[in-house]
Amino acid sequence: KTAVPWTNRLRNRFSSGAGTDYKTYFAGGFLSLQRALLAAFANDTARVVNGGAADAFTTATNNAAALAPMPFVDYTNQVFLQLAGFLVPFALALSFLAGVSQVAERLVQEKELRLREAMAAMGVGKTTLFFAWLITFGLINLVTAAASTVTLAATFMPKSVWTLTFLLFFGFALSTTALGSLLSSLFSKSRTAAIATPIIFFACAIPSFAMNPSDHP
Repeated sequence: KTAVPWTNRLRNRFSSGAGTDYKTYFAGGFLSLQRALLAAFANDTARVVNGGAADAFTTATNNAAALAPMPFVDYTNQVFLQLAGFLVPFALALSFLAGVSQVAERLVQEKELRLREAMAAMGVGKTTLFFAWLITFGLINLVTAAASTVTLAATFMPKSVWTLTFLLFFGFALSTTALGSLLSSLFSKSRTAAIATPIIFFACAIPSFAMNPSDHP
């Protein structure tokens, strides 16, 4: 087991500022091995080039190594996000449970009442009906994404690009609408769909907040 930190995956997703992981290179023996290999290479090179005058190379490689963390720009420490950042996906999933349930319930209710057949008899095509549902839920998601963006821009994320934040929320909201539409095809009762759809959605969202990247592979 080594004390050298792993570099094949992300560490400290929500940390900021100067970290302390670089200090483990001392404890892991990486610098000692590196200096020994460099000294051996320098001595062999000096013997070949200068016929044995390796003192300069040996002196240069025996100097003590100094380590420092990578530089970083000024930042504002958000204590809430630093302590509860891993709960953000959980809160995001909970906030969209009602929306997914409403989408599935209304689409299944349309099948129960045979509204699509009635509207088709009145001359409404499938394309028109599809875009009607898309515009309805799209406007709801648009308002939700805009409100979420304004709230975050005024509190925790004042320096973030608001357009990217809005697109993130709006895209996620549209994806939940698509998921609700997909799940509505599995049910024939609107009440059953309203109860089961949020459970399925929450089960699909569990890996986003329950499976944090570990320090070791």
